[in-house]
Amino acid sequence: MAKINLVSQAVELLTIVAEARINTADASAKFALVIASIFATFKPNDKKGFDAMFGNGEAPKAKTYVPGELATAARARIAAADSERQTMALNVLKTRLSECRKAFRAGLTLSKSETVQVALKRLPKQATKVPAGQTVAGNNKVTVAISDSATMEDIASALSIWVAKHGNAANGLASRFSDFLPVTVRRAKQA
Repeated sequence: MAKINLVSQAVELLTIVAEARINTADASAKFALVIASIFATFKPNDKKGFDAMFGNGEAPKAKTYVPGELATAARARIAAADSERQTMALNVLKTRLSECRKAFRAGLTLSKSETVQVALKRLPKQATKVPAGQTVAGNNKVTVAISDSATMEDIASALSIWVAKHGNAANGLASRFSDFLPVTVRRAKQA
């Protein structure tokens, strides 16, 4: 029963944003609090129930797409708003639902009166992923990264860049990886 009331409140607040009846920033902030209240009602292992409420985040054309009760109710309710206002309200909705899905995947629980956005700030920042063989420059420092999905070609290219930056590293690596390194050394010399 409580979830039904919270969903109704969330949809009403989103309708206010879509119809611009009052201060939309205030309605958006209240919407975030109501969404947090709904989020807090789910246990971390209730993925099926969570997806039924918040959607699964997949593309709408995917066979396993689940829009979620919140999105379905909100879309039906704001259908009469002009397209610009409707788009603004849907952007607020999509952002909040995406944040909820991210927080749920991370296993976050909310403190009293905490929004999902605030809870997400507790997550440690992840290092920026750089495609294999590409570099990121900053503070006169160059980073070469190899992703988990890198192919042997990507790894060879990334190692080639690393060897080129570290002078005599090729000799040390050649003795340890004699069957792998010659391909990399040749690429470094050609570059």
